[in-house]
Amino acid sequence: RYWNGVVPERCKLQFKEGEEWNCFFGYKIYPTLRCPVFVVQWLFDEAQLTVDNVHLTGQPVQEGQWLYIQNLGRELRNTLKDVTASFAPACLSHEIITRNHWTDIQVKGTSLPRALHCWDRSLHESNKNGKAPLKGCPIHLIDSCPWPHCNPSCPTIRDQFTGQEMNVIQFLMHMGFDVQKMAQQQGLEPSKLLGMLSSGN
Repeated sequence: RYWNGVVPERCKLQFKEGEEWNCFFGYKIYPTLRCPVFVVQWLFDEAQLTVDNVHLTGQPVQEGQWLYIQNLGRELRNTLKDVTASFAPACLSHEIITRNHWTDIQVKGTSLPRALHCWDRSLHESNKNGKAPLKGCPIHLIDSCPWPHCNPSCPTIRDQFTGQEMNVIQFLMHMGFDVQKMAQQQGLEPSKLLGMLSSGN
């Protein structure tokens, strides 16, 4: 009963008394909602990683932590696969709409404002004679790259101690990223992997 939180009745009825808190998890409440919902979610939520004691600046990340980070992105991707309208960039961050860079972030070439516009149009169009979804106007956008900040439109990462901006390669090296091992895991030559990271492909 923290913060006097209230959850929708339909979700609440699915759980025993005292377990209504489950409705604060998106994947548990989503199936109970009847109104249209557009989900915006970073695949690598900074706050979630901090709660799980994975700190991405400072000491190099251990292999177990790196696997955990990749798995977190995979699991989040899975929870969003049946969500009708979503925007989930493979970025390491926590806030989105409250930051001025929110209009610059893209998934598969589509910005969040464009995706929201398409979603709004799809809601209006679907009410007209049961029309098919709009072509060239995606509303289900989830990055497929497997690690934080592999999307080149992600907001800049800053070292929490120095305040210096880091590009994705500097960030991964700062985390203790092993180019040889990661390239091997991805089935690539190390030089090709670094080229992909630099260009965002």
